[in-house]
Amino acid sequence: MSTKKFGLILTTLLSLNTLTYGNPSNKKWGISLLNVNQREKGKITHGNFSKLSFHDGKINVDAKINLLKLDYFPYPFLGFYGIGGTIDAKATIENIKMKFLNVPLPKITKKSEGYLYGGGILLGGAYKNIFLLGQYTYTEIHLKGDVASKKAEVYTSRLGYTYRINEKITINPYGAITYQESNANITGTIKNYNFNFNVELEEIIPSAGILFTLPYDFTLVGEYSFGKRQFLALELGYRF
Repeated sequence: MSTKKFGLILTTLLSLNTLTYGNPSNKKWGISLLNVNQREKGKITHGNFSKLSFHDGKINVDAKINLLKLDYFPYPFLGFYGIGGTIDAKATIENIKMKFLNVPLPKITKKSEGYLYGGGILLGGAYKNIFLLGQYTYTEIHLKGDVASKKAEVYTSRLGYTYRINEKITINPYGAITYQESNANITGTIKNYNFNFNVELEEIIPSAGILFTLPYDFTLVGEYSFGKRQFLALELGYRF
């Protein structure tokens, strides 16, 4: 199974950018549940469908992801984490024009479900109430029926401010910038027809979020991204 099949699904990995926000307490271990809804738009530049060449086109990928994360912070500024979960994805491909006809093909919709897993590292620092975090995530996605398999790496930076309500509750709003490769090669099978095409993606993705530390070592996080890759991620965590 090719590691480049249905490569645009890698964009669902943006959800993994919201998995870690530094260690909000002195507890070294943490466990979290994460729910993500995402849509990404891409531009198809060229490719082929059953060996017939085409150009132009658009692709939209909608994904719903549920994840479990386990993290460990040996030091307050350094953390490692692993993740695993399920994914439901739908890709819509439209406005594709065959080179010899120059007319658009009918809209193609492909749905699939599968699983993903991976891990990463986080480095953080703070000065008074201002904090800065850098994050690297590696993930693999596998969709059922040999529809797709993809490996991806994503880099994210966050800058935020901490408001301390009391000893147990803090509010931490932040802004984030995520980097991904701007080009993806997508291959796969739709109704027994093979396809391969190149897609241009948004390279830099801005987002904003807020982290709450709560009594009894619970945490709650929400993050939303802007632009052609939009997602809403919610995470409930517990430190021990």
